[in-house]
Amino acid sequence: MQLVQNYSLSTGFFGRLEEERIESIQPVLQVLKDVIIDEISPVKLHLNDGSSIYTLVTIRGRALEKFIMNEMKNCKSVVKLLKFHRRKIWCGEVSKIHIVVDDFTLLVKDYGVIGNPKLYCDDEERGRNGGSSTDGSPCSPPIKMMRIVSQQRRNNMKLRVAPQQQGSNMRLELNRCLLEDIEEYVKECIDVVAILHRMTSPEPKQTSGKGEQNMMKLILLDESNTEVQLVAWGSRCNQFTPDMRHKPIVLKSIGVKEWSGGYELTFRQVTKVIKGEELKITEDLSKWYAARQSGDSAGGGVVSIQDIYDGYSTNRISGNSYYNITGKIVGLVSNSLYKTCNAREGCCSKVEEVRKNVYECRKCGEMSSFRVAPVLVFLVRDDSTIKKQKLHVCDFLAESLLQRKRGKILKVMDQYSSNSEDVKQAVAEGLVGRTFWFRVKIDAGGHGRWIVKKYRLLD
Repeated sequence: MQLVQNYSLSTGFFGRLEEERIESIQPVLQVLKDVIIDEISPVKLHLNDGSSIYTLVTIRGRALEKFIMNEMKNCKSVVKLLKFHRRKIWCGEVSKIHIVVDDFTLLVKDYGVIGNPKLYCDDEERGRNGGSSTDGSPCSPPIKMMRIVSQQRRNNMKLRVAPQQQGSNMRLELNRCLLEDIEEYVKECIDVVAILHRMTSPEPKQTSGKGEQNMMKLILLDESNTEVQLVAWGSRCNQFTPDMRHKPIVLKSIGVKEWSGGYELTFRQVTKVIKGEELKITEDLSKWYAARQSGDSAGGGVVSIQDIYDGYSTNRISGNSYYNITGKIVGLVSNSLYKTCNAREGCCSKVEEVRKNVYECRKCGEMSSFRVAPVLVFLVRDDSTIKKQKLHVCDFLAESLLQRKRGKILKVMDQYSSNSEDVKQAVAEGLVGRTFWFRVKIDAGGHGRWIVKKYRLLD
């Protein structure tokens, strides 16, 4: 075991990823490298367990929030994984394990490389590489899962599609696959419902077997906020016209292949291209895309809270999606501002006062003074539903919305510490009853929390 201050890395952890109950443990690992593509895509990590480096890792949800809030970019942080899950991906005929981190505790923000880790390869992978693991390609052990698991997931998304327009005889049954999951179906055919996000004009290209052919590149996007490329050749280019840009399409029986270290879609002879505007299934997708494209425009591309509920209840919307909504603040939930652990960096767990001015952390058990977490959780409602929806506002955005700095928030909490209702009333003074435009991220990895990214006052 390799030591860092009072922490030990979980040496050999990556060699145990085949174990059935491995997701129940909480390993201590070191982040050696992070790759951030954009604010929507998950952060990719290279992790060190003291002896091996594992590269097929991403973080989402609560873990991504902590990564950003603790400013861990370009740091060799030591973390304890609180929650993670495994996903199967296919590299040719070989299945590998992709680790998705949902939550972690930050133990040390930055430290030197621990141990002498080498790029991880199991015996089978090392044999295929001629005994060498220095080519820089990510290696991971095959996961012992039947591919029927992935098929069952697709069956859960089976959709019978009817046209919107009366008089059409088209009937279609889809086993829809979200674009973020296509790596599970390499060399298979899937059904995709997506937006034609970008497209190039057809260009003549010289091919090795069929001479000169037109080629065009298409970029697809769906509610998983994943962009995937599809290349059309020859007569397939005629199926895509400029008026289809930014509109939904259905690809029935489209193939999946590896490409440039990732995955893309590819045409098969049986592939059908269907304009999605005529299908009811694309209504929620179109609303989601309109909200996403509206960006910062207050009031632009707004969807109702009930529309979002309906999208999730029918599995048409996945987590980690962005929407614009408008709503009136009708109250704050209890403990919307609370005292948190100050003993360990990144803990952020609630503390309880065990004796005067002495607080105990519920998570790590440390005795410490407290600090105020800049987190505001309040309730909003719009005209589409009688339900009240919780929205989370964090860090500087919470201070901005409250128009108070942390010191003033703390002063208010101390002043009304004997009455939580007085605390909420004092902190939220001037907010309840006001109508706002919110840009929200719905975070499936964070148990479906609605996290405010931007806001504007409308009245």
